[in-house]
Amino acid sequence: MADAAGGMPAGASGNAPGVLTAKELIEFIQVFSSTLLGAGGQTTRVDRTACRIARAYGFEVELAIFPKHLMLSVIKPAEGGIPAERRTAVSSIVSGAPNFQRVAALNALSWSIADENLSLGEARQRFSAICAVPTINPVLLRFLVSCANAAFCGLFNGDFDSHGSGVLRDTTGLFICGKSCCIGAWM
Repeated sequence: MADAAGGMPAGASGNAPGVLTAKELIEFIQVFSSTLLGAGGQTTRVDRTACRIARAYGFEVELAIFPKHLMLSVIKPAEGGIPAERRTAVSSIVSGAPNFQRVAALNALSWSIADENLSLGEARQRFSAICAVPTINPVLLRFLVSCANAAFCGLFNGDFDSHGSGVLRDTTGLFICGKSCCIGAWM
């Protein structure tokens, strides 16, 4: 039975309870990495985070990130350089609105996994709780981005008219670009 994060409970693979397999771990890291990228995480952050999680469970990870997909290998190291177990998977990156609160929370979760020795089950529960937090309204996000750009205009001695026209221009531009799929699904 799959859990909310899309993976199997630890020990559900037929192995002894408490023995984590590469298959179980790859399912978690795959969803975790895709969610982190979809929320606007940088590729270097995703790579470091995936490696941190894998090392916390005694595995290594190899990750390739493409514009709309990621390829992930989870390896259980063994003596002599030949992996004891290897799993590879390809996953789609689910695009969504930039959500830097989610990026920060997922990064903090990866550190908790490493520092607090969380079980995979506990990590999945925390991951599901992070993903359950609703994202910001896209219309509000467009407006806030426009206001931030107008504030930036003020740094260069822009007057009130240039601030107002900047907000109007940016809001309109983000709306049109989002509707034409120039930026993606988040607009």
